[in-house]
Amino acid sequence: MRIRPDFVEAVQERFGAEAHELAGTDPEPINEWVKDKTLARIPTLFDSPLDPMTAMVLVNTVFFKGSWVTVFDVARTRRSEFRNFSSRLPCDMMYKKDRMMYMENDQLQAVRLPYSDEKTWATIILPKMEGPAEVASTLEQTWEDLNWELRGRTVELRLPRFRLSAGGSMKSALRQLGLKETLEPRGGFLKMSDDLSVHLSEVMHKATLEVNEEGTVAAAASGAVMKAKSIAPKPPVAMTVDRPFLFILSDGLGSVHFLGQIVVPELAGLEATLSEL
Repeated sequence: MRIRPDFVEAVQERFGAEAHELAGTDPEPINEWVKDKTLARIPTLFDSPLDPMTAMVLVNTVFFKGSWVTVFDVARTRRSEFRNFSSRLPCDMMYKKDRMMYMENDQLQAVRLPYSDEKTWATIILPKMEGPAEVASTLEQTWEDLNWELRGRTVELRLPRFRLSAGGSMKSALRQLGLKETLEPRGGFLKMSDDLSVHLSEVMHKATLEVNEEGTVAAAASGAVMKAKSIAPKPPVAMTVDRPFLFILSDGLGSVHFLGQIVVPELAGLEATLSEL
């Protein structure tokens, strides 16, 4: 099956994409490319050989390393516990008292922390009700209104040092979202190939996120397989993130770059500083 040269030229010109030819079904060259682009945060994207009928693999990576505008003081970090839905896990609980963008209602607490690049923020949303359904539904209910409700407030924030890694096939989720035709051989990719049978046979995604006293490191990779206002000061408010929460990396336009539902994070053996890259 032949990929149209004008398609390859277009993605190279418009998106700065790279085009490489695979010698067979071994995904190692793809994994090495992903490992390099994410600075080894994601060592592999595909864990098994590709289907022999694979015509093309479209791979995308995102990498972010950001330092907080105001870091957490390592000397204030204490041993504590994080309560997930079924157990209590020991963790290093960071502490910072500062003026932050904050909001609270009957359902949740939320705080937004800026990074030193002055264009990226981390938003932490902590539901007051505990349980999987509450965590999962919180973002849909609040994200659009959050920017209008956040106000400057002195907050005593306690946040665990954590790392989260997740990934796998996105095919089923994409079908549920209505992306069905692209997953069937119905001639939906004729600008890519003259072959009517070309379609998406698999979409893989992996992401990793690490948060500590200095800041955040995040990376993600996706692979699509083509087959043939000022008021009197208020007292500080306490926000202790010791149970499942949402962590969102976004920009000034509200575009979400990373979103994690933090339920069973990796909490042990994590450094207080960002690794050198």
